[in-house]
Amino acid sequence: MYLLEYDERFAVFKKEFVFYDFEHPMRLPGKKLHSNKPHVLNLICSPADLKGKFNRIICDPPFLSADCQTKAALTVRWLSKSWTNPANARELQSAQNLNPTGLHLIVCTGERMELLITKLYGKAGIRTTTFNPEHSKGLSNEFRCYANFECSTWSWA
Repeated sequence: MYLLEYDERFAVFKKEFVFYDFEHPMRLPGKKLHSNKPHVLNLICSPADLKGKFNRIICDPPFLSADCQTKAALTVRWLSKSWTNPANARELQSAQNLNPTGLHLIVCTGERMELLITKLYGKAGIRTTTFNPEHSKGLSNEFRCYANFECSTWSWA
């Protein structure tokens, strides 16, 4: 599991933290991999090692702008093992029935981004869900959750 994040306070997660700036959607730094063996130097994992490696992605772009959403989508596509939606509607009925090699994608962002999100992630089968993200201190904008699979706690809107 990796966390791509601009805020370096998340570096407390050490191995899981990858600095990410949406302004440069595919410019990911190498990762230092630590070893418990003193004779082994810290290895550097190149950003290319992350390309096409993930089939479970949660994306929460930092800004409600077309530029930010588009660049985040480029990163998601670059990281994805596949970019296809489940084979048929029956597979959409349950997360457990999805093809394990297919992409499971969740995007949380503003409701006003819905048309752009469905356009950017359309080939991956993304749709608006009935789950509405909430925050204990409230949110200044209406947020939505978009996904390309259905689970038992929410369904398609």
